[in-house]
Amino acid sequence: DEKKEENGILKSSRQNTTYRLLSNHFKGQIPTNILSYLNNTLISSFNKEKVAYWKGEKSLRNYKKNIPLPFGAEVISKLSHTPDGRNFYFKLFQIPFRTYLGKDRSDKKIMLNRVLNGTLKLCASHIQLDQGKIYLLA
Repeated sequence: DEKKEENGILKSSRQNTTYRLLSNHFKGQIPTNILSYLNNTLISSFNKEKVAYWKGEKSLRNYKKNIPLPFGAEVISKLSHTPDGRNFYFKLFQIPFRTYLGKDRSDKKIMLNRVLNGTLKLCASHIQLDQGKIYLLA
């Protein structure tokens, strides 16, 4: 416990240490589900590249503001069709969203229909904020 001992934070696992740093810094600003999945993504990318880091062949990654934010499927609820049947409604973290599938909607519509029917399971996904638009990377 870092509050009892100055170097106490170093006595937990590497993954727990980074999660605690993220949650202490972003507490109340970002849902913990996103923090948990973001922590898992950061740890896995670091573990894949750490040999190159130690050899000096690669530098640490630099992340920009518009990186996709990962989240689990458990935070998506009430997926349903819009009245016209062309798009979908859903709630993400209890915030209502409506999709706009665009011109090439064949594969996206089929995938969301399969998720709606239960033949396809939606796993970890990402949401990206870019130039005033919100993209769901399912």
